[in-house]
This record gives sequence, structure tokens and C-alpha cells, in this order.
Amino acid sequence: MASHPSGPASKQNVPLVRAAILAPVVAAYEAQGNLADKILNAHGINAARLMDQNAFITHDTAYTVYEEIARSTQPDFAAKVAQSLDWRIFAPMAPELNEAVTLGDFITRFTTAVARESNAVSQSLLVEGEYAHYAVKRGFQPSVSPAQSDAFQIALWIGLLHRVLDFRWDPGQVIVQLYDPSALPKEFHGIRPIKCNAQGFSFRFPSVWLSHRISPDLVATSQGPPMGRELSAPADTLASVANVLRRHLGDPEFNVETAAMACGYNADTLNRRLAAYGKTISAVIADLKRAESEAALEYGAETISEIAQRLGYSDATAFSRAFKKWRGVSPSNFRKEKKKTDK
Repeated sequence: MASHPSGPASKQNVPLVRAAILAPVVAAYEAQGNLADKILNAHGINAARLMDQNAFITHDTAYTVYEEIARSTQPDFAAKVAQSLDWRIFAPMAPELNEAVTLGDFITRFTTAVARESNAVSQSLLVEGEYAHYAVKRGFQPSVSPAQSDAFQIALWIGLLHRVLDFRWDPGQVIVQLYDPSALPKEFHGIRPIKCNAQGFSFRFPSVWLSHRISPDLVATSQGPPMGRELSAPADTLASVANVLRRHLGDPEFNVETAAMACGYNADTLNRRLAAYGKTISAVIADLKRAESEAALEYGAETISEIAQRLGYSDATAFSRAFKKWRGVSPSNFRKEKKKTDK
């Protein structure tokens, strides 16, 4: 059973993952008395976005946040957080997972559901004779160490296997491979993990374990906030770029170069990718600003100056000039016309 990145080959997309993947680690970090805002804000994120099912961030952004939290706490912080999570609440499609009868059924449901969490990562379960192999593969080359992210996910899975097997647990039958074994706790259920490259991680276990029955009380270990999972990660380059750039429209230093960096590319490379859609970075930014301003003028209560500031314009006059080029009328006249139409 395998799940694959949505849409065209993931190397053509901006590699995105749902922002909620950071929520458990951020919550645990703050529970220790730390403030996560400084780390999150530096990457265009805030705590509210972590609970927004529409919010996707680049994989490299997620890896960076994991790494920065680990540096300010301990090397195996993310893995230890994962070991205390409630799968029924954290995992995607929790209601469907709760209906799983066996471990094999649970893993199959999970690999199907998790395909909506990222547009650049594939997950698969392969059974070969006596052993089952679960593997996660990236369709891109990360520019930031994925060690903490991989350790978090490995700790989730191995913790689940350990609880389901109970007294039948045999660490000698399990092989774990990940980018940085030191990101896992030293006493990791008796397993000695093996180092591999940054393109993914995997673990092997006896295939007979797949038939073991699973129940909600075995999956659950603690409580946490529910997370919605109705929407899939953006499936193509244009949608991915728009999703990333929308969060940065009001940044004072926002320009073509910083926009490309936010998407994980240099400007020339991103413009080449957008050319397939007849777009440039500047055109995508203009489209986003136009759509945001039209929605704000038609449905919102912000003043023209407030809209201008939120969209990164120096003042209301600069915004009005840009808007008039798009629609042929000033923002105030556009708003008046819409109000008349609504009546």
C-alpha cells in the first residue's frame, strides 16, 4: 500500500506540508515555559496558523522550526513529544483510524489519509515474506536537516508498535533507518537505529505483526487538540507558490527575491517554473494582492489605508494607483459599486 504526492511529480512543486504538523512540538515547547512566537514569527507563522487546516508551509520551514526548538531544549525533544501523543487526535482522518481492527488495517488507512498532508512526500507499506517495510520518501532534496521531523515520526510509529505488541515486543526483529539516529532517545525500546540519507526514513518489522488487533486504548497515550484534515496540500507549482506567498504580502521587505526564497528557490528558477503557467513571481504577487483587496473592499470593514498596509503598500495612494490599474476604478468607487449591487 502506498500514498504518493498529489498532482504532478513533486519535484515540480513547492514542497509543502500542513502547518499543523508542528503543533504538538510547539505546544510541548510552550508547556515548558518557553515562548514559541519568536521562532514561529521568524518563518512567517503564528500559533493560530498551526490550527488552521488551510495553512501549508514548506517542508524546509517545518524542519527549521523543529531544529530550532531542539537546539533550545534537547536533541531528542521532538521524539519524546511524539511518544506521548494520542494518535486518535493528532493523526489525519482520526475517525477512520479509530475504526481500524488490526495493525495492518491501521497502517493502510494512515498511508491513504496522510497523502493529503504533503504534496512532496510518499509513504508506503511493502510486505515481503517474513517482513513488512514501512518507508517515507521525499520527492525533493531538503536544504535543512530533517532529523527532528523524521525522529518525531519514527517515535510515533515505533511507540505504537511497542504498545500493540506489548509482551510480544522483540526489538531484535525491528530495523529503523533515519537521517540522524542521535535525534532519538538513547534507550529507544531496545532498538539500535541505523543512519541513512536525508531522502526519507524507514522501519522493518515482522509481517505477522500486521495481524495483531488494535484498539483505541492501545493507540491513545494522552490528550491534545483536535486537528481538521479535510483539505489536501496544493497539488501544483502555481497553487503551492500562491499558498506560500499569500502569508507574506504585508511584509515590508517582500519582493521578488524574498518571495522566491520563501518558496525554497532563487528568483530565476522559480520564474522558470511559473512560466509553464504563463506567470512570473511579480504576476502571482499582483494576482494575490488584487484578489485580497477586492475581497476586503467588497466584504470587509477595513479602511482603504488599513487594506493598503496589510497588503504591503507604502500608503493608501500607492495602493489606489495599483488598484486602479487592475480594475479601472479607485478602491473607494469599487466599494461603492459593490454596495449598490448588493442592495
